[in-house]
Order: sequence, then C-alpha cells, then structure tokens
Amino acid sequence: IEVTSKGSIKVNFILALWVNAPSIQVGMALGGGQQQSNSNNEGFGIPLKIEVSSEYTIDETGMIREHRILESRLNGVLTPGDVFSRWIKGLAGELEEEVDGSSAN
Repeated sequence: IEVTSKGSIKVNFILALWVNAPSIQVGMALGGGQQQSNSNNEGFGIPLKIEVSSEYTIDETGMIREHRILESRLNGVLTPGDVFSRWIKGLAGELEEEVDGSSAN
C-alpha cells in the first residue's frame, strides 16, 4: 500500500496459488463402469500468480471516490484485457496527436 504524491492510494495485490493437476479416472478411461481416482498426483500442478495494481482516489471526507485498476498480470504476463486496453489507449493517443498536429498547421 502506497500513498502517492497526488494524495491517492495505490495498492498492489499479489495472490500466489498452486492448481493441482486433475486426477485421471482410470475406470472410465478403460471403458469400465467403476470410477477409480488416481490420487497419486501430489507434486504435479501449475503455479498461478495473480498480480493486480489498483489506485483509489479519496475525497475530502476520506471516502473512496474512484477506483481504477492500473494493471493485472497472470504469471508475470499482462492479461488479455490489459493488452487490449493499452492497444486502444495507444490508438486514441495517436489519433489525438494527429488531430493536434493538423490543427497546428
């Protein structure tokens, strides 16, 4: 948690998870009607690290006026929503530069 120079509060939330691999249903795989769970999958799985950076703008009474998600990552990689958002913001920035440049001429 960090208080920024603008007076807002920045929060970095990190959640580290371990997702176990699904167990194999031996009986169903062999065509049998009896399900036997292979529970010997300890140590096998996928690490999942979720990181979210948020910024809260506080009003004069100390209440949250605005909440913005600045960035979200999954295992260190930007999520598809963030990639798309940055792409759109880049396009909007290019359009603003073109408009500003053409009005200056």
